[in-house]
Amino acid sequence: MAVQQQPGHVTVTTTLAHGPGVWSTGVCDCFTDMGTCCCSYWCFPCLQCQTASKYGWCCAMPLLDFCCVVSCILRGNIRQRYNIPGSRFDDCIKLGLCYTCVWCQMHRELKIRENQATSGTVFKSVFKNAGNEFKALQKALKNPVAHGSLFAGEIKRVFKNLKAVSAAMVDNGGVVSPHPLGF
Repeated sequence: MAVQQQPGHVTVTTTLAHGPGVWSTGVCDCFTDMGTCCCSYWCFPCLQCQTASKYGWCCAMPLLDFCCVVSCILRGNIRQRYNIPGSRFDDCIKLGLCYTCVWCQMHRELKIRENQATSGTVFKSVFKNAGNEFKALQKALKNPVAHGSLFAGEIKRVFKNLKAVSAAMVDNGGVVSPHPLGF
């Protein structure tokens, strides 16, 4: 994850490591995320409640998990939400064999997908900032006398920010153009 500091705002760029249709990590990849691993070891019910909450359920739902029913339903719903192939039978077998590892996998998946959603939001804010910079430039060009000696510095600042925004858009798979707003 790269963080770029620009005057007036911060841009965070996240690269996506996978697409829809696959689990981001395997059932036994517990050590890929040490935070999740430690949480499951020291306080497994806390991890379950956190996972349910990340999914959008009541955080106390896993406490009602008798015979893995809630776990199977949650895993199936996560698979359905992210188009991950599998079946309820497969979910129940995995939960029966390694209950803790499956919960860790679900937690990691929701955590990774949550970060992907944040990346999309950041891209929208980068584009919005480009529009704000363009408006500032238009305002400065309409009334150069009001800006006095700051006018030349303002134009340089706006174009520097537009160049950085354009680079950020290209990095995020946005429109590849020398001028991000088409001017």
